Amino acid sequence: MGRRAEVLEGLVLQGERIVSPGKYENEMAYVPYFWEKGLDGWADAEADNGDFIFVVMPEDYAEFPELRGKKGVRLHEDEQGFVREVPVDNPVETY
Repeated sequence: MGRRAEVLEGLVLQGERIVSPGKYENEMAYVPYFWEKGLDGWADAEADNGDFIFVVMPEDYAEFPELRGKKGVRLHEDEQGFVREVPVDNPVETY
């Protein structure tokens, strides 16, 4: 089983979006993948508010083709526990 399949196990997708209820509802399929990486300490940076920031690497594109065109991913967990992707123009500038 590939990393994508592991991360998305039990989640319902419609196209590239997660539609099953829960903390990732209405987010892109790659959000749980990066969130788990952040929780495991693999974020490239962490913002003052706790957001995880990642530089998208070739292996990320291989697992999640929907990342095409993205250089970085920034994730925020709100006070209700929902994880959301927030815009990041250039993740390298956040270091």
